[in-house]
Amino acid sequence: MNRKYTREIYLEKITAIRQICPEIAVSSDIIAGFPGETRADFEDTLELIRQVEYDSLFVFKYSDRPSAPASRFSDKLPDKEKKARLDELLELQGRYTFEKNQRLVGKTERILVDGLSRKSEKSAEIQWTGRTSGNKIVNFTCKNENFSNTALKGKTIPVRIESAFPHSLIGTPVKTEPE
Repeated sequence: MNRKYTREIYLEKITAIRQICPEIAVSSDIIAGFPGETRADFEDTLELIRQVEYDSLFVFKYSDRPSAPASRFSDKLPDKEKKARLDELLELQGRYTFEKNQRLVGKTERILVDGLSRKSEKSAEIQWTGRTSGNKIVNFTCKNENFSNTALKGKTIPVRIESAFPHSLIGTPVKTEPE
């Protein structure tokens, strides 16, 4: 994929960053089934995920883009194999994401409020959604009736994390006035 660095340099940088800022959230993009990717290459990718323990990954199945050089490569993997690799990557990363989400239970996080959650559309209860500084999705209900449906959007609010799921967290506001 024409990277200008090695795996070793990448891992050294991750280690150095985490020494300076242990709580930093690390994410990456991974393409499953890039042309020419061997099973050994794919196993190396899985091992990298195990070593880094990403907070989140954005994983995609390779697909041709007409202007990209890879679209002209002849050694493309079958869709079935690309899908199998995608599923394997998602399953492995899902375990790390869930473990990291569970570590946040009981902690208070500052949440940047995105707006109303999708659950609010189907419920009489107003539920908000936002993100931690590590980009984790947090849903919470705010009992303060002074808030309109847009009052918290774009604000930060401290939220105590009560429960964790593979792709999101549920919390309770510690303070109902936005900061």
